[in-house]
Amino acid sequence: MKDYHFLVAGLAQINMEESKLPYTVQQFKEDVLPFVTEKDRKLLELPYLQYDNLNILDILAGNTNIDENRCPLYERTDIEDFIQSVERGAEARDFDYPMYMFSFLTEYFEHVSQNQHATPAELGVYARNELNRFYYDYACSVNNRFVREWYSFNMNVKNLLSACTVRKYALKADNAIIGDDAVARALRTSGSRDWGLSMELDYFDDVMRIDQEQDLTRKEKMIDTLKWNWLEENSFFNYFTVEALFVFISKLEIVNRWIKLDAELGNRMLRSIIADFKADVNVPQNFE
Repeated sequence: MKDYHFLVAGLAQINMEESKLPYTVQQFKEDVLPFVTEKDRKLLELPYLQYDNLNILDILAGNTNIDENRCPLYERTDIEDFIQSVERGAEARDFDYPMYMFSFLTEYFEHVSQNQHATPAELGVYARNELNRFYYDYACSVNNRFVREWYSFNMNVKNLLSACTVRKYALKADNAIIGDDAVARALRTSGSRDWGLSMELDYFDDVMRIDQEQDLTRKEKMIDTLKWNWLEENSFFNYFTVEALFVFISKLEIVNRWIKLDAELGNRMLRSIIADFKADVNVPQNFE
């Protein structure tokens, strides 16, 4: 296992009291990714691919507005060329993009051709759900247990909240639930009150409380708090490994998102997150 002692030790501290972070998602990409192994870089690129996914959805929807706050792995113009090539029938071997992107686009254009009367809104919902499915399938299959479990946790939280909405409004669960693991299958098929999952997922009750929150801002804060807590609890013994770097970029994204929403509101929310869950990682004295 590669030891990134100097990279981890050199990372700036995330200070929740500041209105502007001393370290950005872009800086992490520039300062860290070039100095890790190729295998580990693929893991650390996963959070950035979410920005590429948003760009793909915008391009497919014809949205020409560019969100400067995004930090994608690829240039938007390159993604546009990629999408056009796939639409014209190019093959996967012609590109060096993650396979899930090609698979999604191939399926999307086939869906469009078979549903020519679908509205832009319907196509938008289909694209978002399917791209999420392909992305999480990709992320949950990487050769790193911690990262797999992180994305599986995120997918389960997303699916549980979606299942609550589906049940509340008597919608169809098939398209709203992503993935095909045991949790996703239960949410699609079980008729029991807890989908048979309350004893299987130790965060089930937390997600149910989040679903009951009516204030959308507070609800988003509760979701991010749950994620922050998961990272804290599951990374305690990861000191100078790629997992430590992955935790840093994941936390940085959470902090950055709230500060971008509104400086005053963001700082207040983030200070609350830290007050609830910040814990110093004390390396054992005999650790070498």
